[in-house]
Amino acid sequence: MRAPDKRPYLPSDRRREELLALAAELVVAGGWSALTMKGLAAEARVSRQLVYQHFADLPELLVAVTHRLFERAREATAAIVAQGERDDAADVARRTYEIYLDLPREQRRVLRAITAEPEIDSAELRRVRRYVREQILDLWTPGVRRRTGLPTARARALAWSMTSAAWGLGDLVDDGEIGLPQARELLARVVALVLQPAIARGALAPRPATVRSRGARRPARTKKGSVT
Repeated sequence: MRAPDKRPYLPSDRRREELLALAAELVVAGGWSALTMKGLAAEARVSRQLVYQHFADLPELLVAVTHRLFERAREATAAIVAQGERDDAADVARRTYEIYLDLPREQRRVLRAITAEPEIDSAELRRVRRYVREQILDLWTPGVRRRTGLPTARARALAWSMTSAAWGLGDLVDDGEIGLPQARELLARVVALVLQPAIARGALAPRPATVRSRGARRPARTKKGSVT
């Protein structure tokens, strides 16, 4: 009977990198729920104990995978946002959206899934979803505030609405309904429109509460329920 293959010895940093690479492959192939500590150990042909030596728990592993998959794109986007503070908002949207659309389709899908899927039933995944969402909002909210004058909470809401629009257009590209140039232009138009201060403030302004006049009297009702 053939003995099972032994894993080669690797220095700690290389072993962690190997585990992260395998974890990212599992996520891209099967979604976030496909990644478990046990499954990763089996895929890497190592013990679960060794996996825990590199990642304290599943949320830490999931966060590390998001960094591996998206950190380069996030850094490139942050650079464009920082350089484009005085630029036209639509142009900034075009350039940053190009980075997102350049990601492999599977990576775009898993990024959207971790932040937008409503049926995430795992506490670990919900924690990571909040983390990734905060990363995105921290990137865009300051610019939205500066361009619109909105308070932070409303600027965050508007930034997230634009992010959702970008993902929706990406879905249409993946499904072949529109092309990449159309998606870029549509997003640029959306951003240019909603970041106009008057429109942004009007869309997110709280609605005034309906106040009943003190002198108003409710209509009386008869025993049969008719109004008199």
